[in-house]
Amino acid sequence: MRILIVGAGAIGSNLAGELAKSKEKNDVIVVESNHAIVKDLSSKIDALVIEGNGASPLILEKAGIRDVEMVIAVSNSDELNMIVCLLAANYGVKTRVARIRDPDYVLPGSVLSQKQLNIDKIIDPEAIAVEVMEALVFTAGATEIAHFANKRVLLMVFLVPEGAPIAGRTLRQIREIVPDEFLIAAIQRGEEVIIPHGDEEVHENDRIHVIIPRDLLDLFLGQLYRRVEKVRKVVICGATRLGINLARSVQKRIGDVTLFDPDHERCLKAAGELEGVTVLHGSPLDTDMLEEVRLKHAQVFCGLQEDDAANVMSGLLAKEHGAGKTIVYLSEPDFVPIVERIGLDAVINPRLLAVDAILKYVRGGPVMSVAHFDDLKAEVQEIVPVTGSAVVNRPLRELARLLPKDALIGAVVHDDEVIIPRGETMIEPGERVIVFASEAALPEVRRLFTESAGI
Repeated sequence: MRILIVGAGAIGSNLAGELAKSKEKNDVIVVESNHAIVKDLSSKIDALVIEGNGASPLILEKAGIRDVEMVIAVSNSDELNMIVCLLAANYGVKTRVARIRDPDYVLPGSVLSQKQLNIDKIIDPEAIAVEVMEALVFTAGATEIAHFANKRVLLMVFLVPEGAPIAGRTLRQIREIVPDEFLIAAIQRGEEVIIPHGDEEVHENDRIHVIIPRDLLDLFLGQLYRRVEKVRKVVICGATRLGINLARSVQKRIGDVTLFDPDHERCLKAAGELEGVTVLHGSPLDTDMLEEVRLKHAQVFCGLQEDDAANVMSGLLAKEHGAGKTIVYLSEPDFVPIVERIGLDAVINPRLLAVDAILKYVRGGPVMSVAHFDDLKAEVQEIVPVTGSAVVNRPLRELARLLPKDALIGAVVHDDEVIIPRGETMIEPGERVIVFASEAALPEVRRLFTESAGI
């Protein structure tokens, strides 16, 4: 596919990198106005990077927009992204995706509708991040979450605690205790990544990637933790758009939510927007402030200031003062794996989440949802197999010889039933199938779901 990306910030550059290295042979062109970014990105990825204004028809024509199948406008300007999509529609580009953060442009009843703007999909990184953070807040131990099949299936990452009931057991032994309820798709043990088999043992401090039906989550948590503490209090540092929206969402579920920020004006603004949330003015580096927000009673602390270093420091201090789970926002994607290793429980990067949301549209066709795990060099895809493809109407034990070794079927959604598959499980056309696969295996997986293998 020939894809034009306008804007090479964190979203655009990461997306271009993913698409350029993909074995699906995408032809990627990037337009960016910042000379330094253009020079840096050109040296890092196998793609054409053009310096210029993405809203200029001359620049777009230089980028070959007349032959492009998809335009993805992810600059830092909502208005520029909208203009790019309007121009792309006039050039006959089939699919147009735009990053738009300002809710005034997307609220029901807006003067300009999504249809009038000729945008097929609007991406709001902060809105995606709030949804993921809320799920992390209320799921004990989870450090990453992705949703599939209209949120009926979850891919969750957990750190196996010391003394966990499943620690020291093989996957086969775990399935004998809790049969058919979940699938451990991958295990991270230090620097090692394991695609497990039945005799693989789960160890304490392993990071496990689990595919599970949403309504069976509590059952799994009972096997992972001897005691699950209910979330009763959440403390958020940062009266940013992210912090205010998360506080609003969380407050709908629990009564004790505290939001504080070192900037007095932001606190006044937050207090005017939020009902039922305690808003305080103070610094996360002030010990007295940390005592005032009663961190030792909080099950969850979220560091959501605009400064990465401040969020990391506030998260570490929150741990020191007795907070339970710590979730911090980082704007720099490259820092995410580093920060996860220093004791913070979960790291949120809205831009990386936005990349996953956009990849769904790039993959297209039968791919309904995508979650990318850069540390595993793997993706989880929700795929609908087509009639006549090699995977349908065969028991999975027969498909084992067709699937690449670094790919597995994690779940099959049949009508309203979520099935964690076994050897006799059959996939039918039109069903949603959750597939876990390495980046190298993805093209073959896609072929098996869309083409007849002639067997």
